[in-house]
Amino acid sequence: MDIKNECWSKIHLKWVFSLGMPMLIFYVICFPVVMILILFKNRRKLDKPEVIQYILLLYQGLNHNRYYWEFVNTLRKVILLGLHVF
Repeated sequence: MDIKNECWSKIHLKWVFSLGMPMLIFYVICFPVVMILILFKNRRKLDKPEVIQYILLLYQGLNHNRYYWEFVNTLRKVILLGLHVF
């Protein structure tokens, strides 16, 4: 992308809607929702080796009863950034 392009011009909007919005939707909405769904589905098996092998990174360092706390932190960060930017 050429840095000489004016903001909100046709070329800029093309980049925003073809690359920026899908990435924003995926990383800000889809990824955290999938993360909490995986943890919720496996909430009773978080200490079993076959579950630990695949999803430990999502709740490592958290209490097993509070597996959702990483999702809460992510949501808080998204809200604060959204308020700051918009």
